[in-house]
Amino acid sequence: MLLDDIKSFDIFADLEDIEIKKLLQFAQVKQYGDKEVIFEQGDPGSGLFLILKGKVEIYIEPGGNKITFAILKAGEFMGEMSLFGDGNQTRTASALAYEPLTAVMISTLDFRRLQTSGPKILSKLLLRLVIGLGVRYDNLKSEQAKASKRIEELKAS
Repeated sequence: MLLDDIKSFDIFADLEDIEIKKLLQFAQVKQYGDKEVIFEQGDPGSGLFLILKGKVEIYIEPGGNKITFAILKAGEFMGEMSLFGDGNQTRTASALAYEPLTAVMISTLDFRRLQTSGPKILSKLLLRLVIGLGVRYDNLKSEQAKASKRIEELKAS
């Protein structure tokens, strides 16, 4: 069942079943209760989370004011930036289980272990992660443009 769940993620579209099974050797299934904090802004980036069931709220709290960036659902992922860099990344936002949640977590350390035990898997995943990051960046740019336009409209009125 977990194999079928994982195959539904776009980032695994290029992987064969045997490669996904190898990847799952490095994964942990995590369960979170309703309104349970998954990680907080500033925490060490520990790895990638693949949402199998439930929803996650991604937010920041500048000056105590909560700003929600996204509500992620089954089939989406978060924490991908912790896989890149020197391993000292911190979370740029907080994540809260919006409802009971089941996720698969691949730690940054285990992701790096793929460099030696599964370089072909790693290269396929990295390509899909970069594509996914590009889509997220485009979405953020679009939302920022809408917000800027709305601010200008409010200033003019």
